Amino acid sequence: MNESLEDAQKLQVEMQHRYDTQLAWYQDGTEPDYWYVDQAQQNLDDANLALQRIRQQGNAQLQDASGESLRAELARQEAEDQLAELQRGPDPQEVEAARLEIEAAELALEDARADLERAVLRAPFAGIATQVNVHPGERAETDSVVISLAALDELQARTVDLTELDVARLHEARRPA
Repeated sequence: MNESLEDAQKLQVEMQHRYDTQLAWYQDGTEPDYWYVDQAQQNLDDANLALQRIRQQGNAQLQDASGESLRAELARQEAEDQLAELQRGPDPQEVEAARLEIEAAELALEDARADLERAVLRAPFAGIATQVNVHPGERAETDSVVISLAALDELQARTVDLTELDVARLHEARRPA
């Protein structure tokens, strides 16, 4: 989740910078078309929404996994307490049963810890969320597509109405530092 959250935060900062840049260009007359400002605002809104969703999903998953971990820890502690009581003079079968309960509780604790680790959503690369298929509070199936990401580092633009006068105004957009 940290990687995914960090990626979403970086994307939000990048979209904010792009919006601020487009707005400044529009306001100082460098870019006369407000459409670019509007597109940058939409991208910023999408990035803000994706960041909010990731935070909400992460919080819900961490709360669920933390609760499971706490329950497993309490069960393990109960089993240890029972074992201690039985070791003061119990029947050997009761001692063995208590040991087995402790082992089961430890396995449940390991499972809960593993669930906590699996509750983290990680994107394989940085990009822009283009589709969100699971919303906060919903459970995602294993190997299901939760968020679709688009990598924007190799985009190309094609046009059929670019004039020689327009070519002089073309430039590569600077990436935010």
